Amino acid sequence: MPNFQLPPDVLQSIPEDLPIPLNDRACEHLENMLLPDVSLWSTNDQEINLSRLSGWNVIFCYPMTGHPGFAIPEGWVQIPGAAGCTPQVCSYRENYTEFNRNGVGIYGISTQTSETQKEAASRLGLPYPLLSDVNHNFS
Repeated sequence: MPNFQLPPDVLQSIPEDLPIPLNDRACEHLENMLLPDVSLWSTNDQEINLSRLSGWNVIFCYPMTGHPGFAIPEGWVQIPGAAGCTPQVCSYRENYTEFNRNGVGIYGISTQTSETQKEAASRLGLPYPLLSDVNHNFS
């Protein structure tokens, strides 16, 4: 496993030289597009096919969650939004009760392995599943 270690302050402060993300409109073609008919393995040991979900759902994609004791890739904090993956995952955890009360499902997707995601889900106390797209079937 690569040696990824998150600097202790990266989740508490924004680097001064972080570029401001611009909306390049590169994703506008995705509006109203159907999700692919692909099943992904979840941290609760089930296959989930997002195209077959009913009702309202939040589906967010993230590159990776940090892992204590492992260094992050060089330049990671300079990528707009990259250092926010773990806080993003945790923000859905903090608001899970409200989403659940309103019948909204939450699913996080990354290309990390299920084992790595299970460790993160356990360590972070996530009440919703993370889905592994390790084979890039969804992405």
